[in-house]
Amino acid sequence: MQDLGASLAPGDSFAIGVNDLGEIVGEALNTRNTFSVRWTKDGKVINLGAPSEAFAISGSGTIVGWDLASDSAYRWTKAGGIQDLGTLAGTGSAANDINEVGQVTGSSFTTNGSSHAFLWTKQAGMQDLGSLGGSSRDSVGNAINRLGQVAGQTTSSGGSQHPFLWTHDGGMEDLGVRKLSLGQSHGN
Repeated sequence: MQDLGASLAPGDSFAIGVNDLGEIVGEALNTRNTFSVRWTKDGKVINLGAPSEAFAISGSGTIVGWDLASDSAYRWTKAGGIQDLGTLAGTGSAANDINEVGQVTGSSFTTNGSSHAFLWTKQAGMQDLGSLGGSSRDSVGNAINRLGQVAGQTTSSGGSQHPFLWTHDGGMEDLGVRKLSLGQSHGN
């Protein structure tokens, strides 16, 4: 186990995501705020600026997470800083993972108050992936692969949690964990 060193301020820090280059992202807490941080391979700790939480980092160093000030999913690049990814017309969103081509998944509130998994691309913006239980049920995208396939969890019409795989061609598919009262999928 390697100690990543102290956070940027007195308080706790957490490592949440890592890429193939060994770059790590997470959060550092002080007495007033939580900040997204990036630990570089050479031991530097970089504060990404806004009160936020970082959840994943791609091989190119693009970071995604949740901007606490705007309550929105964000994407951070070294050249452009923090970019708000918006919402599905609701009040908030969070980005949970990014793939090597820059596609992002997470969850966003919708106009009816439910939270739905999304796929975000530079070309199309934020796309609602729906849920297996209908528009009033929740879902969240936890992980995305290089093909743009999203793994996550959704609430069924009966109210139980089911893991899903979403693909461009097939949409959201229930992974079939029906004998358990709770099923979840997690990235990495």
